[in-house]
Amino acid sequence: MNFRTILAKTWRLTLFGVLVSYAYTAYYFLAQLILGGGNIVWGLLGGGFHQTLLFIVGALFYFPVIGAAASLVVALVATLVTENIRPLSDTWRERIGLISVAAVTVGVLGLPVGLEALFTHLRTVLGFTMGLAVGAALVLAAIKWPRLERRVRSAAGWLLGAATLLFVVFYVFALGGFTYGEENAASPGPNILVILSDAHRADVAATFGGDVPTPNLDRLAAEGVRFDRCYSTSNWTIPSVASIYTGTSHAVHGVDGFRPLPNALPNLQGILSQKGYRCWAMFCNTAILPYTNLYAGFDDYVNYDIFRTPLLGIVSSSTGPFYAWISFNLGQLILRCDMQQTKVVTPELAVELSSRLTAAGGTYAYVHLFDPHAPYVPPERLVPDWVYDVPMGKNLGLDLAGYIIAYGPEAVQGDDRRGVIELYRGEVRYEDEVIGRMLDALEESGALANTAIFFVADHGEELWDHDGWGHGLTMYEEVVRVPLIVRWPGVFPGGTVRGDRVSIADIFPTVMDVLGVGYDSKPLVGRSLLLPPDPERAVFSERRNEQNLVRIGRPFNQITVHAPEGSLILDRDTGDVSYFTPWDETQQREAGAQFPENRDLLLKRIEEYDAEQAELRDKYNPGARGLSPEEQAAQLENLRAVGYLQ
Repeated sequence: MNFRTILAKTWRLTLFGVLVSYAYTAYYFLAQLILGGGNIVWGLLGGGFHQTLLFIVGALFYFPVIGAAASLVVALVATLVTENIRPLSDTWRERIGLISVAAVTVGVLGLPVGLEALFTHLRTVLGFTMGLAVGAALVLAAIKWPRLERRVRSAAGWLLGAATLLFVVFYVFALGGFTYGEENAASPGPNILVILSDAHRADVAATFGGDVPTPNLDRLAAEGVRFDRCYSTSNWTIPSVASIYTGTSHAVHGVDGFRPLPNALPNLQGILSQKGYRCWAMFCNTAILPYTNLYAGFDDYVNYDIFRTPLLGIVSSSTGPFYAWISFNLGQLILRCDMQQTKVVTPELAVELSSRLTAAGGTYAYVHLFDPHAPYVPPERLVPDWVYDVPMGKNLGLDLAGYIIAYGPEAVQGDDRRGVIELYRGEVRYEDEVIGRMLDALEESGALANTAIFFVADHGEELWDHDGWGHGLTMYEEVVRVPLIVRWPGVFPGGTVRGDRVSIADIFPTVMDVLGVGYDSKPLVGRSLLLPPDPERAVFSERRNEQNLVRIGRPFNQITVHAPEGSLILDRDTGDVSYFTPWDETQQREAGAQFPENRDLLLKRIEEYDAEQAELRDKYNPGARGLSPEEQAAQLENLRAVGYLQ
């Protein structure tokens, strides 16, 4: 047999593998809709037009391109082997090739990474069996109706070609899309812009007393109020964002990685929408998927997250079926090759969104910037020359989360540790540049004079202050204390600094009070910033137990209180207590034995807070549902992607 014949037969069998891949794709999503209640599929398809389009293109590309790669190898082997078996007829050579390609393609797409799952999970067994049935049905159809099969096979090849082209075009040109509502706002109120900087600790920016130059935050603070002692309600993103929305505590709204925002609680964007505001949101965090319900109330939104977008929205995972494992790692490879450009898309979109605000007002915009969250990859002009000469080299900021999960934070030492801190500082500087461009866009459009701006963070970041790294694991000052600047012309005097204890939950009642919108203040832990400072106020941050995380050995049931008597951290699971005096702002010396009265007083404050919040939760949020098993599994993968879990 000549080379051209072998190539032609291999190509025909490869196209059959592409057809099998598309059939398996259809089966996979149909199974998700039926067996999983549609939670994952509808969640991703419910992400707005742009996200839905990304999801469809990702599905049309990733499944068949992986299947095509597998079928190409099998087709070549099957062709070479069968052509050398003389007694076989051409018909049986083709049939053996079809069977081989169908079996291997379905196996690659459907078999789990850990084969033990085939014998321990009934759903996996059923799923793989049904996948084989899909492959078998296509083989039988190809044998019985060869002419029809050839046409469909060719169509599948053209579809994969089109999907590949779309994938490239979308990834290069169209990732940052946002559908802006063209309708005019019915409200005459000022624009309200909340800029959230993810993982931004309060003591790094020069504006808040650090040594990293932040001239644009300086500019914002000079025109508003800087709050030097603002605390988040939690130590990680999802519950903190929910508190900004609702003004309630983590205990009351109950939102975490596995419980969505309850519709029973009014949220800021929902109320403003009812009052005639246009409500826009831009996210860039992989944990904030539609089924968290954190998009509730927004007219238009987009979530461009750097971990998921290289897959263009397709369900991805580092575990599970082979297709998921392969697609996850392909996505990571794309991300690694193009990290600098990938991290630029969100800031550019934030600047564009700012330019869409008008002097007439009437728009509420929530902008969730990912920097300075890991991976730490600031523009190289903001990185000292020596940083990438450290032992970890260019992987220092990119692979940090995975490295620490594998070896622990203590494994990063010396110049590597210093380099990580410099990269984080570079991210803060880059974030400041983005904020400056957003302010310039507002000024150019004339909207700045009629726009209230809240600059805040959802949590901070531990940089070995207490021998750890990251966030979501401890309740120390560096994790729960965050920057807050409020610029509201005519409401808050410019150039003011306040040192009283405040909370990110204060944003909700502040907006309501300034706009004169009535609301029920009883369930709130937030306190309007229009009120005079309360020197006796105690501010709480907490993380509630999430059963899925407890099951894998990571209990999170911690609370901290900051009050006139100092600060105290309580681990509710172990009972461990750490008390720090008011003058020990970095919490380096536990002083409970020296000041037992203050320690006990703060424990009493926590006891009273718990009782009060439990009563409010039972009254205002009695039936908060949890996520389905499928949603929980997907969320666990999202948390792994951003470094929370191993």
